[in-house]
Amino acid sequence: MANSTATRIANTLPIDCLLGCSFPLTKESFRAVYDRYPPSDFFATQFSELTGYSREDLWREIYADFASDISAGLSRIAGYGCRVIRDFTLRHLQEICGFKVFILFSHYNKMLNKLELSDGLYSKGDFAAAIPTYYTGIFDLTVCNSSLIRTEIKNTFPDNQVLSFGVEIEIIPGMLIHDQLIQNLLKTEINYLDSFMNTLEDLNIP
Repeated sequence: MANSTATRIANTLPIDCLLGCSFPLTKESFRAVYDRYPPSDFFATQFSELTGYSREDLWREIYADFASDISAGLSRIAGYGCRVIRDFTLRHLQEICGFKVFILFSHYNKMLNKLELSDGLYSKGDFAAAIPTYYTGIFDLTVCNSSLIRTEIKNTFPDNQVLSFGVEIEIIPGMLIHDQLIQNLLKTEINYLDSFMNTLEDLNIP
């Protein structure tokens, strides 16, 4: 179940939402992240048991389908009117102001307590500190799956609403949840939190 606090925002529309995705979704960005030093933590966890694969083999045989599915999902969500930023970096946090909802698709390493954006790993403190202090919208952190980030954000922004899961949701199902959620905002007058909870119920997600 998602956690939340503060007053609900009424009648949220897709154009009120910004979704940032930090996973590499093209062959070029995959190569850049794969060759980055320090190496990508997300790739390290995904490819840890794969040996004997070249970078090109990993893209073609393992990662390309995942990237295609996520990219297609982002295109659908953008088509509903939601602002989508691919290759989301720390500096992109400056763009969330003016939106009622900020949704983050990213990798989080609970052992390192670090969030991986497109430009590298950041501590939850550094991430929270980079958010404009005057942002008053909702943080939807359900896809990066970290209650630790939620706590940091709530400490920094005590008056903001923050959504997070206490259990891990895989990236593709997370995309499907948000695809349906944003569609619901488009179809009916509803606030973001109620649309979120209704979507979980419709998809039979506890």
